[in-house]
Amino acid sequence: MGIILPIYLHYVPATNVIPNRGDFCYLVLLASFCTVVLYVLFAESLKRISAFTINLSFNLEPLYAIILASYFSIRENKLASDFK
Repeated sequence: MGIILPIYLHYVPATNVIPNRGDFCYLVLLASFCTVVLYVLFAESLKRISAFTINLSFNLEPLYAIILASYFSIRENKLASDFK
């Protein structure tokens, strides 16, 4: 992704590549929530649920995604008659 960025910026010039103060606040909020908070929640869940159960749920996530995607795809096809 980093290799493609200079080529992308050549064809689609950006006015500001460096984040401003508002963007920086959002980045800090996102980074702290997605790393620290979720890691603490994961560590706390290990106290109550076995590691096997958590690992099993992680390994079944692609299956959940396929089932949900097919459900929404079929549902969308039924809702729109001109769906192609």
